[in-house]
Order: sequence, then structure tokens, then C-alpha cells
Amino acid sequence: MTGVPIDAERILSSAFVEWPERGYGTRCSTLVVTERLEHGQRTHVLERSYGAPPARATALRHHVLERWPPRP
Repeated sequence: MTGVPIDAERILSSAFVEWPERGYGTRCSTLVVTERLEHGQRTHVLERSYGAPPARATALRHHVLERWPPRP
């Protein structure tokens, strides 16, 4: 039991939260993907930011980490 009313718990348990009546919601989502290469690994980090409700994507950032994670 969380002490939160069941209707609020349903809203808050979603992977993407949008609760404009409370001014509450998901601010960003992050995806991390690692690919194997002949010389090691490369990791991509993508982050999408969302504006105020109604949530609309406002920015997408993509960073590449070469040879990451490092081999032991």
C-alpha cells in the first residue's frame, strides 16, 4: 500500500505520466543502446524532453560514447 488513492496510483504507475490537473508529468525519457563492433563497443544515449502539459516533445539529444563501456 502506498497511501495514494487508487486512481492516482494508476496515473503514476504508467511509464509516461501525464497529469495536467496537478501540473505533474514525465519531463524526459532516456534510451541507452550499446552495439558491438569489431574494435569494441559503442553506446548511444538518446534523451527526449517534454514540455508542459499537454506533453509535446521539445528536444531530442543524441550522444555517442565510443568504446564504451570499457573492457576490463
